[in-house]
Amino acid sequence: MMIFSGGYWEAAVWGVVVLASWVGWGELVRCAVGVGPERVGWALRAGWGMAAVLGISGVLEAFHMGDQRALTAIALIGLGMAGLEAWSRIQTRRPVKKREGIAWSYVLLGVLLAYLYATSVVTWDLNWWDDLPNYLVYVQKILHTGTLIEPYSLRRIVTYGGQQTLEAMVLLGGTFFNADILEMGLGRLLFVGLLLEMVRPAGRREQVAAGIALIVLVLVPRVPVTTLNTQSEMTGVVLFLTLLRTLGLGRGEENQRWVACVAGVVAAAVCTMRANFLPGAEGTLIVFYGVRAVRERERRKGHAVDCVIAVGSCAAALVGWAVVLDQSSGTPLFPLWRGNQRADYLYFDSGLTLWERVRWVVGFVGYPGGFALMAPLLLVVHRRFWRAELPMVVAAMLTVVLTLLSFTLTEYTNLYRLVFPVVFGVSAVMMLRLVVQPGSKTQWWAGVAVLGLTAALNLVPGIEWAVGERGKVWVEEEQSPLAGVAQNEGVYREAQGAVPVGATMLSATSFPVLFDYSRNPIFIADVPGAVNPPPGMPIFQGAGAMREYLLGQGIEYVVFTFPDMDRTLYSRAYWEPIFEGTRAANPDEVRCSKYNVAFIRCMDGLPATGKVLFRSRTLCVVRLR
Repeated sequence: MMIFSGGYWEAAVWGVVVLASWVGWGELVRCAVGVGPERVGWALRAGWGMAAVLGISGVLEAFHMGDQRALTAIALIGLGMAGLEAWSRIQTRRPVKKREGIAWSYVLLGVLLAYLYATSVVTWDLNWWDDLPNYLVYVQKILHTGTLIEPYSLRRIVTYGGQQTLEAMVLLGGTFFNADILEMGLGRLLFVGLLLEMVRPAGRREQVAAGIALIVLVLVPRVPVTTLNTQSEMTGVVLFLTLLRTLGLGRGEENQRWVACVAGVVAAAVCTMRANFLPGAEGTLIVFYGVRAVRERERRKGHAVDCVIAVGSCAAALVGWAVVLDQSSGTPLFPLWRGNQRADYLYFDSGLTLWERVRWVVGFVGYPGGFALMAPLLLVVHRRFWRAELPMVVAAMLTVVLTLLSFTLTEYTNLYRLVFPVVFGVSAVMMLRLVVQPGSKTQWWAGVAVLGLTAALNLVPGIEWAVGERGKVWVEEEQSPLAGVAQNEGVYREAQGAVPVGATMLSATSFPVLFDYSRNPIFIADVPGAVNPPPGMPIFQGAGAMREYLLGQGIEYVVFTFPDMDRTLYSRAYWEPIFEGTRAANPDEVRCSKYNVAFIRCMDGLPATGKVLFRSRTLCVVRLR
C-alpha cells in the first residue's frame, strides 16, 4: 500500500528538494547579513531558510494567498538560489581541506540518519486524536485555501500554524501517508548538522566522541510518549538551535544590527510553532542582550539598540500570523486575549493553591523524563556558556515553569513534549561541547555524566522506537492502521458530494483529513464547545438550540460520524464512562468529557431538526435549513 506505491519515491525526493530550498533561502539571508560563508554552514542556512519561509508565509496567509501554488513557488525559488550558491562555489574553486578520513562513529551516525529518513517517508500510524481530525486538516486547509481559519478548534487557538505551514510545504510531494518526513527525517538531520557546526570537532578522537554522543541524542526524542502527534518537536529544537547559533554570530562587527534583525525573525519563527514557545524565544533575546549590556558596559547603549531591533523584528514577523489567528479565533495573541475560548472552559487553570503549584512545578524534576531533560541545564554554571547559552537556559527554565503552571490538568508525560523543544537543543549543545572539547577533566566528567544519564533513561527505549516502531513501515505495511483510513476515502467523497459546492459545513468526523477543502468551506468541531464564536455553542441546551446557533453562524450543513462508530474525539464508548465516573481518567479528560458527551447527544438529535442528505454506516450529513 505504501512503500512501493507511486508516492514513496516522489515524497522522498521532494523532501530533499524542500531541504535544499531552505538552504537557498538561508543563503539569501546570509548575503543580506553580510556574514562570511565560512562562518555559516548548510544547517544554519537551512534554519534561516525555515524562518524566512515562515515570515513570508505569515503575510501570504493573512491575505489568504499561502496555498499550494505559493508554497511551490517558494520552494522552487529557494531551490534555484541553492543551485546558484552551489555553482558559485564550483566557480570560485574554494580549496577543500584534506581530512584523515571519516570516524567510524560518524559512519554509524550517518547510517542512523539515513534509516530514520527512509522510514520517515512512510507513516505507519498517526495520532488519531490530534493528527487525523486536526493538525493534518490544517495542512490540507493551507494547501487548498491559502490560510488557516478554524473558529471552532481548540488546537488552532494555541498555535499560529508555523508547523503546519512547513508540513504543507513538505507534503506538496505526497499525502498524509508521508506526514513524518518533517519531524522524523529532516528535523533530525538538521539537528545533527547544527550541533556539528556549533561544536566543530576537528581531531579523530573528537569526531569519535561527537559521533557517539550524537547517536545518543538523536535517539532521545519521542521516547517518553509513544503516541505523539505531528505538532512541533524537532522543528522546535532546530529553530531554537538556529536562534542560539545566530546570537553567537554577533560579536561587535559592523553587521551586528543585521544579526539582531535575523535573530528576531528566527525567534518569530519559533513562536509560530507553539504558543508556549513564545516566552523561550522572546526571553532568550531579552536576556541575551541584557547579559551583554552588563558584561560590556562601554557598549551598553549599542546592546540596548540591538535588543530593540531583535524584539521589534520578532513582533513584525509575527504580524501576519497574528492577523490570521484573529480572523480565525478572535485573538491575535492567545492566552493574553482569550478570543473564542469559552469562558467556562478552564483550559489553563485547575484551581491549585500556591503550595500545590509549587509542588506541581518541582515534581516535574522528580519525573524521570523531566529530570533527564532538566539536569543538563546545570552545566551552564561553566563560564564558557555565559555568552549565548546562559540566556537561552534562563529563558528555557522560565518557559518550563510557565508551561507547568499553565497546564495543571494533564500529566508530566504530556508536558514533557511541550517543553522538550525549548530545553533539549541548548542542553545538547552544552553536553556535546563538554564531551568533545572540555576545558578540563572536571568539565569532561560533567559532560559525560549528564550524557550518561540521558543515555541510561532513553537509549534502550530509543533503540526500540527506532528499530521496532519505525521498522514497522518496512515489515508490517499491510497491517498499518492508516489502511483503514484510506478505505474511507470514497464514503467521505460521497458525503461531501451531497452538499452543494461552496456551501459551508461543520465537521465532527473521524477523518476530516479526507475532505476537499477547495470545494467547500469546512470548519472542524475540535473539542466541542471549548472554542467557538460568540454567543457560544449551546451544547448543553440540546439539538434544537445547536441548530439555531449554527444557522446564525452561516452554517447550513453538518457532517458527523455516528458516535457509536467513532473511535476518537466523538466516541460514545470512550467519553460516557468517563463522564459517568465509571472509567478512570486524568483531570483533563474528565473536564473534556462534559463537553464531548453533551455534543454527542446534540448529534444524536440533530437529524430530527433538519433533513438528512446522506447516511452511511459511519457518516451522516444533515441540512439544517
